[in-house]
Amino acid sequence: MRSEVLSSLRWLLTARLLAQLVTWVATIFIIRILSPNDYGLMALAGMFIGFFGLFEEMGLSAAIINKRQLADSDIKNILGLVIVFGITVYLLIYMCSSVVANFFEEPDLAAILKCLALRLPVSSLASVPRALIQREMLFQKKSVVEFLCAVISSIATLGLAIAGWGVWALVYGSLGFAIANMIGLWIVLGKIYSPSFELRKLLAEMKFGGLVSMDRILWYLSTQADVFFIGRFLGNEQLGIYSVAMQLATLPMQKVTVIFNEVGFAAFSRIQLDLKEATRKFVFAVRMISFIAFPIFFGIASVSSDIVSVLLGPDWVAVAMPLWLLAIPVPLRLLESINTTVLFGLGRPGKAATNNLFSLALLVPCFAAASYWGNIVTVCLVWLTVYPICFLITLTRTLSITELTLGNYFLQLFKPCMFSAIVYGSAVFIKVVFPSFISNGILFLVCAIIIGSLVYALLQLVFNRSTFTSFVFLMSHKSSN
Repeated sequence: MRSEVLSSLRWLLTARLLAQLVTWVATIFIIRILSPNDYGLMALAGMFIGFFGLFEEMGLSAAIINKRQLADSDIKNILGLVIVFGITVYLLIYMCSSVVANFFEEPDLAAILKCLALRLPVSSLASVPRALIQREMLFQKKSVVEFLCAVISSIATLGLAIAGWGVWALVYGSLGFAIANMIGLWIVLGKIYSPSFELRKLLAEMKFGGLVSMDRILWYLSTQADVFFIGRFLGNEQLGIYSVAMQLATLPMQKVTVIFNEVGFAAFSRIQLDLKEATRKFVFAVRMISFIAFPIFFGIASVSSDIVSVLLGPDWVAVAMPLWLLAIPVPLRLLESINTTVLFGLGRPGKAATNNLFSLALLVPCFAAASYWGNIVTVCLVWLTVYPICFLITLTRTLSITELTLGNYFLQLFKPCMFSAIVYGSAVFIKVVFPSFISNGILFLVCAIIIGSLVYALLQLVFNRSTFTSFVFLMSHKSSN
């Protein structure tokens, strides 16, 4: 079991890293070509598509992974149900698109929503093979599919942006990825199921999936409320600046989160009756996430202005301050996703949903007030100041079903956080003491990344050798071992 988990993580990390290198380069060029207005429109459309996408399979894919005994008849019934959900949600968005466009006073938004909503029935078709592949932990082939789809869609989006398609480059790139990924997953699965509609046989799965969906809905409302209120009160251009800052701040998070959630959910589901082993794996996941997350995002914050000036150019200078504020709390968001994965894997989706209800109650009013009376910087400050409170509340509730204490949990975070703060301070020190050095933005950025990485690795090697060794082992472990 341990070898299988480590091998799966290694394959996913390798494939996602390669795909990330390509997509990051393409994303930077796309941002330089498109305007804040284009990204603002895409952020609004993505917010609504993402919300309705929560209903495309109603958590039934999670039920596939979590169910201990799964028959072909269960798979066929779930496939039939998610197809119905996907088509229904698409038709609902199609009918509501004009109302949404009028609400935000963006006429072009209606056509974008109608086109982008095609992702939902496509994604619903992909949910079953994705869940089956994840259940069996066949991540090697899945990683190849996702790598190819990411590369192809990134190149296509960049080509459309260069050709002058504006926001439609983002729309068609996103839709193209969904279609290619769906086809690839079915090919990897190697088996086609005919849909069935015997819903009475899915009562247990629908109950579990309903709780998972409730958690996802509450999470989405709390984490996308910022986009909604900025779009409503501050306008499309400000939303574009904010969305680019958020995209840059969370791109590494998105990939790492997906990796650990996919492998972690399957792993915890297999050991859901062994609380001691589940706690041990939980601690390991927290250690690995902390090891990699704190230096990455503290590093992004320390050179945020340089990232913007070098990579995005003068048209996007307003992104620098939001990027700095948004990057710092991202490690906590990563750790929160692991908490949710543990709750799902241990069969406690209701507790995860309640956790997100607490976050919703705290974050939404703050986002609304920050947008109405402030600007995008005050919205970013909500993430920096209020979100850590939400994290502490939900963490305490999550730990109550494990054998891990709050003190031991934070002990896993202490050294990575402290060492990352030292790296952050060293970057600031160089800027203050050697101001002439930063005049060459590219040189400073490259040197800051190299020096920061070496300093962090040295600190971990000397003062936290066990975690350093575990991470190296995780990255180099062979499945044959």
